[in-house]
Amino acid sequence: MLEEIKVLSAAYRRLEGDLGRLRSDMLVAFDSLRKFAGLTFEDFVREMLSGRLQMMGILPEDAKLEKAMVEGEEINLFYENPLIVGEATAYAESVEEVEKFLRKARVAEKKYGRRAMLFLIILTAPRRVSREIKELAERHGIELIIGKEL
Repeated sequence: MLEEIKVLSAAYRRLEGDLGRLRSDMLVAFDSLRKFAGLTFEDFVREMLSGRLQMMGILPEDAKLEKAMVEGEEINLFYENPLIVGEATAYAESVEEVEKFLRKARVAEKKYGRRAMLFLIILTAPRRVSREIKELAERHGIELIIGKEL
C-alpha cells in the first residue's frame, strides 16, 4: 500500500507540473492572439480573469474586473465585493513586482476592511526571479500565473 501511495504521489506531482506548464503555455498563446485583437495585456488579463471568476461563481455573471484608483494606488485588476486585487505585468525583472503588488493589496484591504483575493499575472520573468516570485506568492496567498521563464 505504501508503494501505491508513492506512485500516486509522484503522478500527482507530474500532473501538477503539467497543469502549471499548460496554464503558462495558454497565457503566452493568448497573448499572441490578443495582439491581433488590439488589446493591451492588462485588458486581455482583465477579460480572461473576469470570465474565469464568473465561471467559478466568485463574480456575478454581469460583473467584470476593472482598473481602479484606491487611496492613490492604481490597481489594474479590481473588484470591490468580493474584494479582488490583481496585477498584470508583461515583464517582472525582480521580486519588487511582488512587493509593489502587496503594498497595493494592503492599501485596498485597509480601506475596505477585509482580506482580498490576490492575483498576479506575469507574462515573462527570468527563471531565477520566477523562483523567488513563486515562493513569495505562496507565502502571501497570491494566485500566480507566469507565462514564460527566460
